[in-house]
Amino acid sequence: MMRTMWGGALLLLLLLLTASPTTSNPPPTSSTDVTIGDLSASLRVLEHKLHFGDDVGKTLNYLLELSVQEPSNSTSEANMMLGDVYSSIIPVHRIMNLTRAFEYYLAALSHPFLELGRAHYMVSFLTQYHSEAVNPSYRFRNFDGGEFDWSKSHEKAVRPNMALAGLHGEMGSRAGDKSAILSGAIKRVDSRHISYDCVEGIRRMDALAASLVEPYFFNPRPSVKLKTDRVWLRKEFKNGRSYYDEEEDTMKYYQYAIDRGGSASPMVAVGIMYLEGQGGLQKDEGAAHQLFRMAADFRGDPFSKYAFGPSADRRGIAHLAYTYLHGLGVQSDNQTAVHMFQEAAERGSSAARTHLGLCHLQGECGLYQNEKEAKRYFLEAAEMGNPESKYYLAEMLSSDAANLEDVRRSVILYKEAAEGASLPALLYLARYNGNSIGSNAACQKAALMYGHIFDISSTRYLVNDAYSHFSQANYAAALIRYELAGDLGSTEAQDNAALLYEKSYVSGLELGYNLTEHTSTHKSMNWYRLASSSGNSESMVQLGDHAYYQLDRPKLAAHFYREAVLLSNAQASFNIGYMHQFGIGLHEDLHLAKRYYDLAIVYNADEAYVASQLPLLTLQVHNLFRNWGSADSSIPFVNSLEQDTYVIFFLVGVLL
Repeated sequence: MMRTMWGGALLLLLLLLTASPTTSNPPPTSSTDVTIGDLSASLRVLEHKLHFGDDVGKTLNYLLELSVQEPSNSTSEANMMLGDVYSSIIPVHRIMNLTRAFEYYLAALSHPFLELGRAHYMVSFLTQYHSEAVNPSYRFRNFDGGEFDWSKSHEKAVRPNMALAGLHGEMGSRAGDKSAILSGAIKRVDSRHISYDCVEGIRRMDALAASLVEPYFFNPRPSVKLKTDRVWLRKEFKNGRSYYDEEEDTMKYYQYAIDRGGSASPMVAVGIMYLEGQGGLQKDEGAAHQLFRMAADFRGDPFSKYAFGPSADRRGIAHLAYTYLHGLGVQSDNQTAVHMFQEAAERGSSAARTHLGLCHLQGECGLYQNEKEAKRYFLEAAEMGNPESKYYLAEMLSSDAANLEDVRRSVILYKEAAEGASLPALLYLARYNGNSIGSNAACQKAALMYGHIFDISSTRYLVNDAYSHFSQANYAAALIRYELAGDLGSTEAQDNAALLYEKSYVSGLELGYNLTEHTSTHKSMNWYRLASSSGNSESMVQLGDHAYYQLDRPKLAAHFYREAVLLSNAQASFNIGYMHQFGIGLHEDLHLAKRYYDLAIVYNADEAYVASQLPLLTLQVHNLFRNWGSADSSIPFVNSLEQDTYVIFFLVGVLL
């Protein structure tokens, strides 16, 4: 009896010693010479090593060994990092397996007292968009049906357990993860979603947008527009030239111009890229400061009569002043900054005037508060088209409005500032629309304004990163980033993700699960559906084409084409005209067909004019033969001479 008890105790002890969190791939024993101990301090160093490819094998083994230790902050973070590696968030030698990533994210949540909001969000994301890769309890199988019937195949589709996905998304939101907050808010303002609650969705969007815009309220930051800032892969395929190649050529030109010491524009542009970490450059404030010095032809003493040489550029001086104001790559010096802003303003810089106005408005930068002087600077900069000055001027007018004319003028300035991508102005207009929510249309309009804020301040970087991976033929990593940005409301990312599935750029081998042709089609159409719900007419046309050619459902195709016509899409107008002409899915009506062909030309004369001429000719002949001998044998779109000429040419063409 005693031996049995001791034997059972020893067996239990052995099981406890060998127990480990469940993962899809038991990690090998690490050969690293680093001992497991105080690991939290070194996790950031390990993440840095993975990002920059230093000692990758050793670092991964170390993380794998750490991930199976007793649950703690360090083990959860290690599992989180491994999830990022296998989902390609941290790109490591194109290692990618979404099944493993899902298991590591779940393991990261095993610590009961650690709130890893991003782990919750990633579990929710993978459950929704890659249900084939997740734990069986997070999915179920059924046949396609209803509005999701994108294929004639009877193959069973894997469906996500949306209840669990929503639960993890909500837990991620409560833990403060911004992606989870935004994703949940977007679903709440989507009237087709089960958790539709527009007021709550807009409230969450507003709180998140306010936190993102706050740094910009009194600190307008420099920016430069890049060709890869907004890339629709569909247009790139059509043009046959990569935007990435064009931007690379631009960067080569900039570097060539800088080396030659010519125009200041390339110096300012590259300096901003270094300042903001754009254009594939690592953030480097010191390099930015030096480039701005070169552009300003700065001689060293800001208060000297000859502080700036003959080739000094006003933008270079203004940006150099900005670095002195905020201590970017140089010791902060308000007096020098103000002096340089004044010099740049005298040379015609609207950005310098805006900063001087802010200094006077707030009584900062070593200047006394002077609203009259601030308003003068803002007016001058606004007249030069500066969107930030228009916003500050609108704020001053609305707070001291003496009459309706001041109110009207302030509203116009807010709109003009928002059109110039001023984040504070966009937030103002979003709140203006959000406060008047009384219908689904008003809710969608407010959500659209908030969407512009998120696009400029957050998802834009994710989309740019996706395109960078696409240009390097790392399509799986590009897909995940497009899907992440698409989940956060980027219409461009949604359309690009759909296209990658449609063109079979990604294989199941790369994703870590069986990606059949049926599954790819289903995922592609779902992303097109999301993009179309955001008002993307090209995605609506793709849905219509799939319904027409693949499903043989012309009525469904006509539905999508009509939606696209309302958004002035020339291709959709042409298609509706063709369907009316021959009575395919729509009643035959030659007059309506003519109207839609004309609309196609109006919407896109360059591409649609030639394409519409032959259908217009056949339409005229069609009508002529159908009404042969009747009193009304023509459609009033050409005069009788032109009509006879068209018919003669058509008959000659048939005979030839």
